[in-house]
Amino acid sequence: MDQRARVCLLLGVSVVLLLASQGAGVTLLTPGDPIIAVDAVFRSTSSSPAAEGPENLVDGATNTKYLNFAEENSGFIIEFAYGAAAVQSFQIATANDAPERDPTSWVLYGTNDAITSANHSLGDAENWTLLGSGDMNLPELREWYADPIAVSNTDTYSAYKMVFPTVRDAALANSMQISDVIFYDNMGGMLQSVLDTVLAIDVDLFGSGYPDVETPPMAIDNIVTTKYLNFGREGSGFIVTPSLGMSTLTGFQITTANDSESRDPATWELYGTNDSITSVDNSDGMAENWILIDSGDVTLPIERQTLGSEVAVENAAGYTSYKMVFPTVRDATAGDCDSMQIAEIQFFGTTETEPQPGDANRDGTVDKDDAALLAAHWLQSEGVSWSVGDFNDDGSVDDLDLAILAANWTLPMAATVPEPSTLALLGAAVLVALAARRRRS
Repeated sequence: MDQRARVCLLLGVSVVLLLASQGAGVTLLTPGDPIIAVDAVFRSTSSSPAAEGPENLVDGATNTKYLNFAEENSGFIIEFAYGAAAVQSFQIATANDAPERDPTSWVLYGTNDAITSANHSLGDAENWTLLGSGDMNLPELREWYADPIAVSNTDTYSAYKMVFPTVRDAALANSMQISDVIFYDNMGGMLQSVLDTVLAIDVDLFGSGYPDVETPPMAIDNIVTTKYLNFGREGSGFIVTPSLGMSTLTGFQITTANDSESRDPATWELYGTNDSITSVDNSDGMAENWILIDSGDVTLPIERQTLGSEVAVENAAGYTSYKMVFPTVRDATAGDCDSMQIAEIQFFGTTETEPQPGDANRDGTVDKDDAALLAAHWLQSEGVSWSVGDFNDDGSVDDLDLAILAANWTLPMAATVPEPSTLALLGAAVLVALAARRRRS
């Protein structure tokens, strides 16, 4: 083995500290591991009284109304019975009571897709084009039409979606309501009829967030007197990337927080991914490709700051990051249940051995497939990782990584230097990839 191959082999050696644990494997989480909050389910409060559904928007009567208990960010989808049209303005009438429920802003979208969104859904099953948005000031008078609002649009669409991001007084209101809506085309003609299909929607998140002193990292700081609390409540959770690297998670344990047992998780869903994490804190955590590993119930102790029983996870695959979601809590109806909270969580399992230097796809062989990954990401310096050729973990894919690949071009787990003809092919692959990138730019 020459000096270059020897150095490259040393670069691939890693020492992993395996921590003793009472679980069925090593502990996988370490204080300081990257961890962010997520709220994986959207709020499910979109609903209307039986006589106050969205169909009342197109009945031409101001003494009926559409009311949605989802309040802010609720709205409707309307599909014109008479075909596609270009909406260029609209007019809204106030409902019979409660001015605090009046919408104060609007967003309008159009689509020519067939409408498959269900009533009281997120309304996102179609491809929507943003047409305009703005503020509006509805009259204090009840059952009264506001002045028309112009929309800068000349394209025709078969359906429109209108969302109301805000209401007049969200603290006082328990819903959003309007009595009627009229859409106009460029000739001032009214577009809707009582034959139109109208659906209620709610595009809002439940409201993920946490106090400054009860952040996600406190769930893995090994201190039971701190806690992670998320106001997203049911459906909230976290994404964590264990610093030990790829691991196979086979169990977990949760320690209860200091108060309010109603906030304890009651069910769980665990997902894994080998993608780089691009989801941001307090998002829905869906920016990556996630695989559902397992799910089930969890019964935590009523006693506070107490370690629960270990929960087994049916899993035989290795992942670099995990997402844990808690679909339900112990008692969502309790007066003090405004959130989900845990003091600590620990994952148990086994760590994966480090791949051979240059083995980007971790298949045990350093070959043309690994060279192709490196070539495709040549000179990239954002979002790179081992899996695309950054073998020395310096944040870029460059000639240093090419040297590691070349020094380990081999049969499985050997460390021989490739023939000059192979090096030439590798260099040519990089040049071709670089030229292609320049043409695209």
